[in-house]
Amino acid sequence: NLKALWTATVERNPSAGIAHNNLGTLLLAEGHVDEAMAHFDKALALEPNAADVHSNLGSALLQRGLLEQAILQFRQAISIQPGSAMAHNNLGNALSRQGRLDEAIVQLQKAVQFQPAFASARCNLASALLQAGRVDEAIPQLQRALELQPDLADAYLNLGDALLTKGQVQGAVANLRK
Repeated sequence: NLKALWTATVERNPSAGIAHNNLGTLLLAEGHVDEAMAHFDKALALEPNAADVHSNLGSALLQRGLLEQAILQFRQAISIQPGSAMAHNNLGNALSRQGRLDEAIVQLQKAVQFQPAFASARCNLASALLQAGRVDEAIPQLQRALELQPDLADAYLNLGDALLTKGQVQGAVANLRK
């Protein structure tokens, strides 16, 4: 499997930054945040200008609730690779968690601009818009997210809430059931 492949690669070639990053990504997905962060740190020591590694480290820091440190990593990723939809999405999520909704919306809009088919980014953008009270802007983002990814549960939940806010109870209930 991939974990065995990247573990063996790191053991045989400890200076393979991409192997550390890929192993860290797998570990992060399994919930082994500290182990993942150690591999991201090693990858950055080997390749300090790897935007994806900065973004991955930011995601690990975000999972730990270290918002300011995560934001710094996401900003570093964006400075290296300004068109990274994932880094803009991650930065937007971190800013949103801090309640910095206007900044979050700008970053999430950039994520959608750079990758229009990024359904999760559209859902995250809509969530930030809803928190900011901008329901009419959120609804089309959620509808497009569901066109792109019909199994996106958060989009149904947010769309149900948005429609309920607009007084469209029947549409809200239908989406909340989905």
